[in-house]
Amino acid sequence: MPNDYRSRTAGIEAILPERFRNRLTDAEMRLLHAAPDGHLAICGANDNDKDKSNDPSNIRYWDETREIRADLIRWLCVDPEASKMLDPSGIKVYGANISAQLNLSYADVPFPLRLTRCRVIEGIDLRFVRLPLLSLSGSVIGALNAEGAHVAESVWLDNGFASHGGIRLYNARIGGDLHCNNASLNNPAGVALEAGQVEIKGQVLLANGFSADGQVSLYSSHITGDLICSQCRLKYPGHYALIADRSDIRGQVSLSNSFSADGGVSLYGAHIEGDLNCCQCHITNPGGKALLADNARIGGSALFRDDFSAIGAISLMGSQIGGDLNCHKGSFTNADGFALNADHVQIVGHVYMTEDFTAKGEVNLAGARIGRGLDCHGGSFVNSGNNAFVAEEAVIGGSVLMSENFSAAGEVCLQEAQIGNTLHCERAYFENLSLSNAVVKQTFFWNNVSHISELDLRNASVGNLSSDKGSWPTPGKLHLDGFVYGGISNDLKDASWRLTWLKRQPEFSAQSYRQLAKVLSDLGDEDGSKQVLMDMEIRSRAEERSKIIHTSKIINTSDQWRRSASDNVLRFTIGYGIYPERTIVELGVLSAIGWIIHRRAQLAGAMTPTDKDAYKDFSEGRGLPANYPPFNSLIYSIENCIPLLKLGQDDHWQPDPNPKRHEAPRVSGTGKLTRLKLWFITHLADPSKSPTALRWIRWTMIVAGWILATSFVSGLTGIVKAH
Repeated sequence: MPNDYRSRTAGIEAILPERFRNRLTDAEMRLLHAAPDGHLAICGANDNDKDKSNDPSNIRYWDETREIRADLIRWLCVDPEASKMLDPSGIKVYGANISAQLNLSYADVPFPLRLTRCRVIEGIDLRFVRLPLLSLSGSVIGALNAEGAHVAESVWLDNGFASHGGIRLYNARIGGDLHCNNASLNNPAGVALEAGQVEIKGQVLLANGFSADGQVSLYSSHITGDLICSQCRLKYPGHYALIADRSDIRGQVSLSNSFSADGGVSLYGAHIEGDLNCCQCHITNPGGKALLADNARIGGSALFRDDFSAIGAISLMGSQIGGDLNCHKGSFTNADGFALNADHVQIVGHVYMTEDFTAKGEVNLAGARIGRGLDCHGGSFVNSGNNAFVAEEAVIGGSVLMSENFSAAGEVCLQEAQIGNTLHCERAYFENLSLSNAVVKQTFFWNNVSHISELDLRNASVGNLSSDKGSWPTPGKLHLDGFVYGGISNDLKDASWRLTWLKRQPEFSAQSYRQLAKVLSDLGDEDGSKQVLMDMEIRSRAEERSKIIHTSKIINTSDQWRRSASDNVLRFTIGYGIYPERTIVELGVLSAIGWIIHRRAQLAGAMTPTDKDAYKDFSEGRGLPANYPPFNSLIYSIENCIPLLKLGQDDHWQPDPNPKRHEAPRVSGTGKLTRLKLWFITHLADPSKSPTALRWIRWTMIVAGWILATSFVSGLTGIVKAH
């Protein structure tokens, strides 16, 4: 050994305690010679990581020559004189077998400690230590307890590092990163990594082959950078494998790139300024929560997409997401409960559950606030017999797309939802859809929908309705009471078809008829509008009569008859106030019939003057006095048909008051049949020749005229109108 090297190490050898002086191993000598100059103490044949003899997990290559007593390292770190003699770069050891527990608890170590590919099976105690830097890269140790430790720079537990017994960093302070890439932490019965309330100024890297058999806890931690768990495997079945509840993470959280957890992940109440990235992530916690992020605040997007899969519930209740909730091509499975529970979530951007998205169990967005759209095109929601998708009372700023092979085996519930743009239900599979009390600001597209069992649109409101004939459920399964729509966007504006549409309701709803009539009227189809209102009145009055029959213990036949007669009069006269103009035609027809009858009566001499003297002259064949108004059958009929109309004919002319002058030929016989035949011949065979029949005809015309005229005025003024 050169003299200059001996002189550099002579000082530290001179102050060695007696317990070390006479029995130093080869590895200890190498440490004492390397440390003062900041060199790496190589305790094996070389420092080649690929050399099997440098694998600390393969003990057959490790003999006593590699042994360094833990007490010697402690002496170098804590003895004031010894620590002053070491290079500021600190202790650097490669491939040593450190016997006994390395205890530096409460020590203030002025230099870094690097133990690379070493064995420390008895574990390391660094409670409340103060260190510039700690590196255990590639080492195999027992337990590590660094509770309350202060490390000014980074902590390196990476590059094949393995622990048996757990790592405890509770309440530690780390000025740089926590590197655990390609590390293996084993404590199956408990906590593999306890870093609760830790403060880390850099990143936490549990990636690139990191594995933990036991729980990883970052409860209430403060991480200035990212939490990266890509290519990471966690195992703590039946429990939460990763806990970061109430943590404050100023970067992103990445559980991606083949991240897997046998056990749940809990981010309850966490604050994440970046994205929550769970792409290509696989979490298994059957019967429990696969991921719990209730009341979390995520500044970026929540990404459960691109080969994400979860067995167990994903819960985002009450969380806030500054970007999108993107579940594109994600798989969510929790058949006995919520596959995804985002109750009252607040999302600034979009929600995507698209293409190969699958959910087995309920997807719940009840009370959600979504700033932009909800896109579920091509998504598959399966929860037969229960709710498959719920967005009850949700407020969605943009459109909702349930189209392009969207399928829901189970109920889709959008009750009381508010949709700021359109609702697309096209080329889709639904079992049940409830939109009761929902508001769609623009168009509701309902086209090419298959297997719909029941559709509930009660008290819903949409800007426009676009639908086809084949998409509506069977009769009795369509609920339209209170449904309001501003227009009909496609060719299904035909009133006749729309009436069959309304009749698919299980119960009569007058409002649904009035709504359709209003829309048709607004579209300029007044005939169609009236047709709908007429059908509404017919059904409404039939329903009312039916209810009376079914609810009344004593059926009053005369009352039923009067009600039926009244309804029929209104129906056939003014169409329940919908067609008041009908009475004009009906009065015209009545007047024409009267004109024909009274014209024939005039020719038969059955119409005579009302004045006594004029009647005498007329009946005796002397004609009428010169100043007597002649009979006009048309004016006479009009005057009798239209109430209060006085044209002088009714005052001057009447059916002959002496019917005997116009009796028909006698019929032989005295039986009842003979008398009936005589009466028929006299009065009905030709009523224009029977003054008695003419009087009855006149009275009938007067009554009918009053009825028609009153109905016309009532219909025109709205006294009688559709329900």
